[in-house]
Amino acid sequence: MADTILELTAVRAGYDDAVIVDDINLRVAEGEVVCLLGSNGAGKTTIMRAVTGLIPVMSGAIRYQGSDITTMPAHDRVTTGICLSPEGRQVFPELTVAENLIMGSYNKRARANRHKTLQRVFEIFPRLSERTNQAAGSMSGGEQQMLAIARALMGEPKLLALDEPSLGLAPKLVLTLFEAIRTIAKSGITILLVEQNTRAALTVAQRGYVLSAGRIVYEATTSDLAESEMVQKAFIGSNYGRNRGASSRRERRFAAATGGERRA
Repeated sequence: MADTILELTAVRAGYDDAVIVDDINLRVAEGEVVCLLGSNGAGKTTIMRAVTGLIPVMSGAIRYQGSDITTMPAHDRVTTGICLSPEGRQVFPELTVAENLIMGSYNKRARANRHKTLQRVFEIFPRLSERTNQAAGSMSGGEQQMLAIARALMGEPKLLALDEPSLGLAPKLVLTLFEAIRTIAKSGITILLVEQNTRAALTVAQRGYVLSAGRIVYEATTSDLAESEMVQKAFIGSNYGRNRGASSRRERRFAAATGGERRA
C-alpha cells in the first residue's frame, strides 16, 4: 500500500462561528486520485480550503507527508507541495497567460525548475502555448480553467487540489479537461478532486467520499460508488451502474463529459 500523503482526523471547519463540516476523517495515498462528492452546500469546498490553509480548522488535525500542518499558513503549504486550482478559476484577468503561469511558480522550489515545468504544462495544455501573450481575462471559460490548473502545476505540486474544474464548461471542454487530468494523474501527482460532474469524477478517481450536511456518510472505491444506489439516485441517475459495464471506454468518457447526472 502506498504511503499516506494527506490525512484529516476529526476535522471541524467553517466560517466565523458557523460550523460547515464536522468530524471529517479522510486519507489520500501518494499517487492516488480521490474525489469528494456531495450536493451544493455539503461542505466539499470548505474541506478543500481547510486542506490548503485558506481557512483555519476549528478542531481536529491535518497531516501531510507525516507532519502536522494544521496551523501551517497557506503559502507555506504551497512550498511543501500543496497547490490549489480554485473554484471559479480565479485567474489574474489583466495579466497575460505567461504572467499567470509565472505567478504559480513563485515559491523557491518551483522557481528553480520553472522553464522545465512550463514546457510540461504546455504539453498538457497546448492551447495555452498559443496564447502566452493574451490577457487571461479575454480567454474563454474553458481556457481560463486550463490556465488555473496549469498555474497550480507550475508550483510543482505533490498534492494537487482541484476544486470544481468542470463548473460552467461546455461538454466538449469537459472531455478535454478530464483527459488532461488523467494525464496529470498518470505522471504520479496525487489529486484531491471536488467535482460537480459526478460521472466525470468517477472516471478519473480511485476512491471517493460522499458528504451530506457537512459530514462524510460514505467512503468507497469509485467502482463501488458507481454501483451504490444512494450515489446513483443522488448524483448520476439509476441507469449508470447498469450501463457502465456494457459501454465502451470511449462512450463512458463521452458520458462523463456530456453530463446526465444531477449537479452536485
